[in-house]
Amino acid sequence: MEDEYFVENSLVKLNTVVALKNRLKKAKKLGIITQQQYEQILSEGADLRLSKVADYGEERYDEEDWDVQLWMTYCDVWRKFSRIRQLIRNILENRDLESAKKLRDDYLDLLNYGAMGVQIMDRLGVITELETDFIV
Repeated sequence: MEDEYFVENSLVKLNTVVALKNRLKKAKKLGIITQQQYEQILSEGADLRLSKVADYGEERYDEEDWDVQLWMTYCDVWRKFSRIRQLIRNILENRDLESAKKLRDDYLDLLNYGAMGVQIMDRLGVITELETDFIV
């Protein structure tokens, strides 16, 4: 069992490295100079997610009801937007360093909420089910 996990985990890491190299190569070919920094930010967001899930758990997102999941994710994003708006005001009006640090963290949280929203939609098959509703 432990060997299977190691092999599976190693393949995931290898596929991730290959995908990263391919994205960076494509970005270079397209003249996109910010891709490496973007990849670093995505990695930082993934690390932050691990830390938060370890602290808070992910049971809250186990619900199988679309309405609950879609609205719960929306509420998470809305709360983060509200907080970001206030932090930006503090930065612009007071040149507040702590608000700037919190703003950066909140943008990373927002990145993760977006990814979790996509995970939830994919897990629940939202698009697939809606597409089948339109088949006559």
